[in-house]
Amino acid sequence: MSGLFFASFFNKNIFLCISSAAVIVLILRIKGAVLRDFVIIAVSFVTGAGYFGLYTHFGYDKIISLSGTYGNFSGEVTDIRLYDGDNASYTLKGKINGKLSAKVNLFTDNQDAGYGDIIDIRNCKFSVFENSYIFNAEDYYKSENIYLSANNAESIEIYHRNSRKVKNLLAQYRDKMMDKFRIILGDECGGFMAGMIFGEKQSVEDNLKTALYRSGIGHVLSVSGLHVSIIAAFLMLLLRKTGVNKFLSFGILNIFMLLLVIMANSPVSAVRAMIMLDFIYSAALFYRQNDTFNSLAWAALVICIVNPYSIYSSGFVLSFAGTFGIGVFAPYMTKDMKKDTALQKLKYNFMTALCTSVMIFPFGMYYFDETSLISPVSNIILVPLCTASMLTGAVYILTGGLVPIIYAAYIFIKPVIYLSEKAAAVNIFHVSRGGEYSAYILLCLCAVCAAVHMIFGNRKILTAAISVSFAVFLVVCTAYSVWRYNHFIISVLGRGTNAAVVICFKGDVNIIDLSGNYRSADYVGKYISANGIERINNLIFTRNINSLYSSYMHEFEYHKIKNIIKTDGKFSIAGNFSADFGDDVLSVAFSECRMVLSPAKEGNEYGGLNIFYGNIPSSADIPYDGIYLDKHDDYKLSGMNNFEIVVYGDGVYRIRSL
Repeated sequence: MSGLFFASFFNKNIFLCISSAAVIVLILRIKGAVLRDFVIIAVSFVTGAGYFGLYTHFGYDKIISLSGTYGNFSGEVTDIRLYDGDNASYTLKGKINGKLSAKVNLFTDNQDAGYGDIIDIRNCKFSVFENSYIFNAEDYYKSENIYLSANNAESIEIYHRNSRKVKNLLAQYRDKMMDKFRIILGDECGGFMAGMIFGEKQSVEDNLKTALYRSGIGHVLSVSGLHVSIIAAFLMLLLRKTGVNKFLSFGILNIFMLLLVIMANSPVSAVRAMIMLDFIYSAALFYRQNDTFNSLAWAALVICIVNPYSIYSSGFVLSFAGTFGIGVFAPYMTKDMKKDTALQKLKYNFMTALCTSVMIFPFGMYYFDETSLISPVSNIILVPLCTASMLTGAVYILTGGLVPIIYAAYIFIKPVIYLSEKAAAVNIFHVSRGGEYSAYILLCLCAVCAAVHMIFGNRKILTAAISVSFAVFLVVCTAYSVWRYNHFIISVLGRGTNAAVVICFKGDVNIIDLSGNYRSADYVGKYISANGIERINNLIFTRNINSLYSSYMHEFEYHKIKNIIKTDGKFSIAGNFSADFGDDVLSVAFSECRMVLSPAKEGNEYGGLNIFYGNIPSSADIPYDGIYLDKHDDYKLSGMNNFEIVVYGDGVYRIRSL
């Protein structure tokens, strides 16, 4: 696993790999490791790294070499995602140009295709996925073994084969149950139930998802060990009560777990839980002692043999970190705690939740913009309510709706939503990612804690190391926040020709949307959340006001906005800095620096730092000195999107990509 980890994340940093290996070797030598131990470690490391390299060379590299080319693809539908506006995304497994086996993603109009149907794509352009500011598409699709997308197809033909009957029936049954959840419980509670049971996060309103993650229970929206273990325990209890043979019970359990995983579209967290539960329940069959750490390692091994790129999945990392926290780290740290009285049990549960949160915290900081600080408390209070509602949903699903227990779920879900929304509005209950290096600093501190434990093997020393590391992290974050507060920072956000500007100085935050595209609100919202900005002084719209107003108000439900300015084509801001807008040109001046954002039209060039947005005329006499948001291949312009400009008082700019 360590070989796979280093090959995946540090394959371009040989120095980091060598230095990390040297530190590990030194620690092991101090702990008394002998030559045999180092040989086993070296062989394991080389095997993991070698397997990853071979998988990349003979699979990934060959497929992405076709990026930018045109060709044909014919493949079977293996996954379907439906979106608003009658659009759909199909994952197809087949062959490129009838030769190279691959999985591709096709985003198109809803073709009414089912699982197992064949889709023929003629004369399409194959493109690789790229990580962007709001979505790491490359990492996500790579973890799913999907390396290319098919775009601009000349023709698309569907061949209905009426195959994959079980999967189609499960998909139809899932959709039917989700509809019933909404009808019975209402859109909000019904969508929440669908998210918990099937992992359908699209059914959960965005602001509710934010509230759940800020309160520390966002994991209930991912079909993981919590979901699978609850349903498995409930099913095994029923089978034992009815006197079913233990071998038959094990077979029935596996069938139901497999059906649940398929209905939830086989997320890696659910697959991991299913493998581990197989180890747990098979232990009694074969008279063996189950060990959580070994079961977790076997689950990781099985998943990564099938697809070593699974390690890029946030679901994989968070699921294994959380399971390690609750199944390995927490028992180790709490093994001497008494659980005789109610107060002792409460203390034990809190420490277990705290240990789990400690393990998840650095990875949550790495993958997300915000991380909850109250997750130990909220997991103790809210997860039991979620568990109760999940059980009602499971009974309702398993009985085909014949047992109308689903109505009771409203009693459990409503308090969870209410308390989560209240907690989300309290700033001190969550911490933002902030600077670009904060997550990396935190991961390095975690490595230091691991090294301390390897050397000393003492719980008190480990607890002290974790506490000091967290204190160091808070000091670094605070220092960085103070630095940002005292510097003039202007950020340009959006994609392609769309542009929105965020100006921050001394706590004065101004948001100016220049292009009027509703998607800009997503980019601005991410930036605001990542930097822990809670108060906005001016929110300024320059065009498409009604559409923008709705998008930004939805995005900033938990933020305080002092002024909303709807311009008639001109506005001015004066204070510590000045900003003037007119004729689609925004001019911002601070100290000796001037930045001008203008449409990329022929003849446009201004003093100071020029930033051009909009479509670049092919006839224009380009390039001018400046930053171009829209890439124009003929002139090899920057095509930069989502960047920050830090302005220093002596007229120096520091520009960094977000």
